[in-house]
Amino acid sequence: MAHHSHNHGHHHHGHHHSAVDGMSHTEANAHFFDKMAEKALSESWLKVERRMTSELRDRLVWIGIEWANKDVEASKDVRLLDYACGTGMMTRTFAPHITSATGVDVSPAMIKAFNTCIPDSGLPYHRVSAVVGDIISDPPSSSVTGPDFQDFDLIAIGFAYHHFEHQDVSVRKLSERLKPGGVFLITDFAGEQKGHVPEEAAATMKVTGFEEEDVKSVFAKEGLVDFGLEVLKENVVFEMDGVTIDRKVFIAKGRKPDRPVASI
Repeated sequence: MAHHSHNHGHHHHGHHHSAVDGMSHTEANAHFFDKMAEKALSESWLKVERRMTSELRDRLVWIGIEWANKDVEASKDVRLLDYACGTGMMTRTFAPHITSATGVDVSPAMIKAFNTCIPDSGLPYHRVSAVVGDIISDPPSSSVTGPDFQDFDLIAIGFAYHHFEHQDVSVRKLSERLKPGGVFLITDFAGEQKGHVPEEAAATMKVTGFEEEDVKSVFAKEGLVDFGLEVLKENVVFEMDGVTIDRKVFIAKGRKPDRPVASI
């Protein structure tokens, strides 16, 4: 989710939007990312996205799903759910290797930005869609029910895992949407952010990054297997509120087990 390249060049009207103001965590996120959508395509963050695209594409074998062949119309279906999709970094990254992508985000402005960027993905329009919705709420939004939101080969979350209120619930609700053998993939920040975190951003985060054990234990608790986590050799560097942020980044994966074979 291209949501770190913003700057707060506007007034806060004397208060911060957080759950305390009667806004739920999801509403605070939607509000925050609506305002950031216009900044999401800043050069500073796009550079991070390009770097992540190449890191992820270098790991197609490691990710471990059977990718689509070049002829999309003749390929077996390989379906991506780009969750908390922002402007669609994961969709653009995996577009050459999948047959369809579905973006879901709580922020209407991000979905609008995602739709604007569809031509950049290289996938035909009828194979990419995005909706405003929340899969991890209880109950999930009505916009994300039905067969189009089930049985994904890959669910990918780019830099949004640290914005989820409860990581375990998020992994559980999302992995229910994977087909057996499907892969749950995240990229996010390793370790806590040093220095000042702007308050409005802080209101949307319980943590600013993760240790490997945190991620591994949540994936295991929620029944994902074949865990893998790689920390990128070089940090990502981007601008936020005029401050240079320099963060270690990881890519982690877990697989939903195949259906158990019925015993005879």
